[in-house]
Amino acid sequence: NLFSLYAQSITPLKGNDSRKSFEILLRLADRADKVILPGAFMDIAERNFLMTDIDTWVVNNLFSTLEKCDRHIWHDHRFSVNLSGASLNSESFLQFLKQKLTDCPFPAELFCFEITESIAVSDLDRIIEFINSLKEIGCRFALDDFGKGVSSLTYLKNLPVDYLKIDGSFIRELNVNPASKVMVEAINHIAVGIGLKTVAEFVENEAILNSVRNLNVD
Repeated sequence: NLFSLYAQSITPLKGNDSRKSFEILLRLADRADKVILPGAFMDIAERNFLMTDIDTWVVNNLFSTLEKCDRHIWHDHRFSVNLSGASLNSESFLQFLKQKLTDCPFPAELFCFEITESIAVSDLDRIIEFINSLKEIGCRFALDDFGKGVSSLTYLKNLPVDYLKIDGSFIRELNVNPASKVMVEAINHIAVGIGLKTVAEFVENEAILNSVRNLNVD
């Protein structure tokens, strides 16, 4: 219980959706209350088979927090939650998550679950089954870090996701690397063509914001 949940805004660049979206992030406090970022502890957690325990903690604490909020939060907001490969391949975690969504007072439409591209291709049939099982009750899904690593259009074509998150390594170089701009433009064009909305990671200044807006990223 040294974990804390943070929320990072996902800002719409077009459209009339008035709902506010946030990605839920995990932080760890050490004994001196110094904040430790996930990059420092996730690999250790994975090696020690703790990722499903961590995902369970995140879900339980997020749901507990939302239950204490005013009801308008349930209808005016959306929350994106990252899931690990271990959880996506766990039948018991799927049943736990479905039960939580069934028992909670707020709608399942409140949640978008994010999966990384490398996890998605590890066991495609299993991941598709997991996604479809939760989409049936109203959840949405995002493919995270697209463009980093394996990047197969075959997998993208077959995965029933709603959002494509363009990897931040392209976005942060958007205005200094012509190749990054071409790739972001291409990824966005493909996503739009198959009916997905796009999200740009690492939009850290006004110049990058203007660039992703000009490229029609959602």
